[in-house]
Amino acid sequence: MTPTDYRKLVEAHFPQVEILTCEPIDMGWDYFVLDVNDELIFRFPRRPDVTQQLEWEMELLPKLADALPVRVPNIEYVAKQNLGDPPMFVGYPKIPGSGLDSQKLEDSGARAPVVKSIADALSALHSIPLDGLSDHPMSGNPDPRSADGWRDKYYRLFEFAQNTVFPRLSLETQRREIRTWQEFLEDDSNFDFLPVLVHQDLNAEHVITDYAKGTVSGIIDWGDCGFGDPALDFVGLADGLGEDFATEVLANYTRPDESIMSRARFYGLVVAYHYIEYELNAGEEG
Repeated sequence: MTPTDYRKLVEAHFPQVEILTCEPIDMGWDYFVLDVNDELIFRFPRRPDVTQQLEWEMELLPKLADALPVRVPNIEYVAKQNLGDPPMFVGYPKIPGSGLDSQKLEDSGARAPVVKSIADALSALHSIPLDGLSDHPMSGNPDPRSADGWRDKYYRLFEFAQNTVFPRLSLETQRREIRTWQEFLEDDSNFDFLPVLVHQDLNAEHVITDYAKGTVSGIIDWGDCGFGDPALDFVGLADGLGEDFATEVLANYTRPDESIMSRARFYGLVVAYHYIEYELNAGEEG
């Protein structure tokens, strides 16, 4: 489908929305996104299986809105499937601002208050009780409320890497990768945490920032949110803004954990294996 096709879907399902401008946004594997009038965001699942994820996210967002000190998407438009349409698509008012940017933070003098705002949001997110919540529908973790379940999940990813990826690498690289995985997985201190609700994809573009006010306007793209290691929510910050920035956020974070950054470094190193596994599975399904 083309951007014009998606625009026609919005017009057909929501004739009350007068479309003056319509800009496509590349949102990766799961969604095609339209920015309508610089006021509304419409998200279209790229595959039928993403619908289950979207329905789960819609149940979660009101709970996040109540618990967090920043805005999250407030879905106001829900289009069910018509013959030939994507399985479902949704829309919500655009949260004003733009993604995190190091230069803008420095130029605006907003770095310190934005760091504090992110830390407050993560402290609140990671404090949400898990009672009554279900893990991400595609998590593949049989024991999501325990660190042992998390460890098993990464053992399975290590096994996938050994069987599928490592044979394509040089022997020296294989040895280095195996050592990295084994040192992490066999160290009990890396699993001395309680799983919490984590965003799991907290990169710079998902932290919407008001540089004039020096605060975070909102956090978007909760499609990967689920139970896991709180260190995950420092990976994207370190990757996009630098480890110093992530460490500053951690210094304002109210749930002390001395090994968070160490674990975050490991997750950053092995994230490529998640991508490879995803691509191979998507190819098999296709």
